[in-house]
Amino acid sequence: MKGFYTYNGIEYEFEYKTVLTAMQRLMTIMNIEQILLQDGHYYSLLKDVAAKYYILKAYAPDFEYPTAITDTHGDLDWDELEIFFANTDVYAIIAGNVDAAQFREMLENLDNDLAYQTGIDKASLANEIIQLIHSYKENLIKMLA
Repeated sequence: MKGFYTYNGIEYEFEYKTVLTAMQRLMTIMNIEQILLQDGHYYSLLKDVAAKYYILKAYAPDFEYPTAITDTHGDLDWDELEIFFANTDVYAIIAGNVDAAQFREMLENLDNDLAYQTGIDKASLANEIIQLIHSYKENLIKMLA
């Protein structure tokens, strides 16, 4: 498929796939995790921009950025990528036009993998908070009765 986005007042065209193979989805998840999980650390601050970068790379492998996205050492410049994604709708175009179930599954698998590898499970934390609120509510009702 073809998509169009505007960056710094200039319109650009790009091509992207609407489905990925299982191996392409797996490699996308692994690439994101490689950035986020390094040297025993979880760099959660980079999750959004890393996910967008590697998802775009998977669905649009020939995508050319209209701006430099590497630093002087040739490494990805996460600040430039963040600025690029904040000022374009490229990611929204991809997310809105690819196979929705497959896309959602890939993001859920990424979250599950990160939860497994870090021990941080947001769903589990939310459930714990809900249970805590209910227990306070029950204790308050017993005290007032």
